Amino acid sequence: MHNLRTIQTKSYESRRRTAEETLLFFVPLAKYLGLSEATEELKHRSFDVLGK
Repeated sequence: MHNLRTIQTKSYESRRRTAEETLLFFVPLAKYLGLSEATEELKHRSFDVLGK
């Protein structure tokens, strides 16, 4: 979560890689663990980086 909250300080390639990794791994993990607020924040911040 911290990485996405401070992502604007990273290079574009690093931001893109972090956002994609979050969507592929951390969002499903948070969902599986029943962390709905974390799931939504992770998705929202990742999509902001990826422009979706």
